[in-house]
Amino acid sequence: MRLAAYAYLESGQPPAAVVAIVKEFQQSIMKTYAEPKPLGTATFEPIRAVRYLDDEDIFEVEFESGETFAVPHEVIRRANGISNAGEVDSVWIEAEVRAGFLIRYKDGELADCAWDFVKETP
Repeated sequence: MRLAAYAYLESGQPPAAVVAIVKEFQQSIMKTYAEPKPLGTATFEPIRAVRYLDDEDIFEVEFESGETFAVPHEVIRRANGISNAGEVDSVWIEAEVRAGFLIRYKDGELADCAWDFVKETP
């Protein structure tokens, strides 16, 4: 009787049970992003957290309600008139009312992103 590990090594394909377990795990940890709202219809709420996902080149923005939006980095660069694809150095939320966030690039350039841009940009 051959072990499943040897069958995997010989065929190059994982057993069906392993594939099913991996797919179930991936679906359980994948984050669902909120759909953008039509222009002018979003209501203000403070930003709770922002993080840059380098491998996907997006910013993940979470609001106090728990809604999370994915904003492509390219869209923010274009809106701020930044043509080069510089590396992100740091990201921080505007402290006073948490109505937006700022991005500092390693080359010294800065970009900003307001709450309504996040909620209304498709």
